[in-house]
Formats: sequence, C-alpha cells, structure tokens
Amino acid sequence: MGIRIDYDALYSGFLPILLKVALNVVHDMETAEEICQEAFIRLFERKIPFSKEEEVRFWLIRVVKNLSLNVFRKRKNEAAAVEKLQQIHRSAEPSAEDLFSAEEEKRRLRKAVDSLPDKLKEVLVLKEFGEMNYKEIARALRISESNVKVRVFRAKEKLAEILNG
Repeated sequence: MGIRIDYDALYSGFLPILLKVALNVVHDMETAEEICQEAFIRLFERKIPFSKEEEVRFWLIRVVKNLSLNVFRKRKNEAAAVEKLQQIHRSAEPSAEDLFSAEEEKRRLRKAVDSLPDKLKEVLVLKEFGEMNYKEIARALRISESNVKVRVFRAKEKLAEILNG
C-alpha cells in the first residue's frame, strides 16, 4: 500500500520548482506551464503507488525534465531548419550594438546551455535553475552524488569553453 498524496498541497507547494526546471529548458512560460500540468495529470493517472512522499517529488522532476527535453529537442530540430533558411537569406553580419545588447547575451547563454550534451545540461539546469542540491539531483536522476558533481563541473567547464570560444 502506497502513501496518500495530497495533490492540492503538492501542486501549490512544488509547482514553482517544477516551473523553474521546465522554463530553463524550454524558455517559454506557457509551454513550461503546460509541461507541469501534463506531469501532474500523469501523476494523478499513475497506477503504481509511491512508498515515500519524497519519491513523488523526484518522480515529478524526472517527468518534467523528460517532457521539457522532448519539447526542446523538437524545437531544436525546427530551429535548425529555420536557421538554415535564414543563413541563405542573410547578407549582413549583426551590428556591434546587437552583439553587446543584453538580449543578445541572454540568447548567447541560452544557446550555449542548449548546446551542452543532455547529461551535462540536465544536471546544470537542475543545480543552477532548479535550485536543487547534489543529493536531490542524484535521487531525481538515479545516479550517484559524485557523478552529479562531476557532471556539474564538466557542464560549467564546457559552458565556459563555449562562451569564451
């Protein structure tokens, strides 16, 4: 027999963290909200009970992460096709003002994060944007805590390498 889940309390208390995780992968609040709603629907429809309350939260994080990555991959493929078309039609390089604007820097960072391998990206997003500690990430991803630390270190290293070009 599994634990009884208080869906209202779980939703109101845990939704902000799930939104952060989804938002930092898909970069769109409406899509992040839809992903979180889908995760809660899947939780409600889940037939297999949980033995601990903590398992519910980690399960939700995994579901949100996986749904977010699916959306991200789909968008990435679509964006690659659009980029290819834009390159054909692009004649001038961006101005110096555009390169140094705050919006350009945000896009540059997002692109750098998005270009990380999934294993590195997921731990970095959970650590830096999901505000999770190493132990929580390890449980959510079902890997060792030391593996999480190594992946976070490598993700930051790779990100710095990409940004410093």
